[in-house]
Amino acid sequence: MTSPLGFPITDKLYTRYGGFAEHPSKVLAQKGLAYLETIEADTHVKACLETRANQAIVPGWTVEAFSQDPQDLERAEFAKWTLENLENTFYQDLKGICDAIGKGFSVLEPIEELISSGTHKDKIRLKSLKHIPAKYIAFDFDEQGNIKSDGLIFRNNWGLVDPKSRFPFNKFVYCRYGKG
Repeated sequence: MTSPLGFPITDKLYTRYGGFAEHPSKVLAQKGLAYLETIEADTHVKACLETRANQAIVPGWTVEAFSQDPQDLERAEFAKWTLENLENTFYQDLKGICDAIGKGFSVLEPIEELISSGTHKDKIRLKSLKHIPAKYIAFDFDEQGNIKSDGLIFRNNWGLVDPKSRFPFNKFVYCRYGKG
């Protein structure tokens, strides 16, 4: 027997530690994320998830300098300017992160660009955060249950995992909600 990545499965622990693992929720591991998407389409469930996300987001956000040092103040001002000038609003990006409430995790890809003019010329800024639907994500774990440094794996449209589609985990914004 082999895992979806083609590794031989020698015991039951392999599916949890030391290789590809399904979603930590037993129901989702059996029925898949497509089942969850049908549940989330229910108006009552959707409203509950929206309420939980708003409880996390609505209080707002601030950017504060680490100290009154001029360099720290400049960095804080640049970070605030970047968040205020994202392609989408920062609120919409936070909503994408809150997708973890319903699915257990969310992954976003930061898109950066070089600023060509203005006060922050020649600096690299965060242009946008692109939400990646959970159904296209798989993870590869080490023996301790941690996601490997290249353990972010993309599924194709049919849900199949291609071992060649591995990406560095630290190049993405990852949010986990609940156990797992």
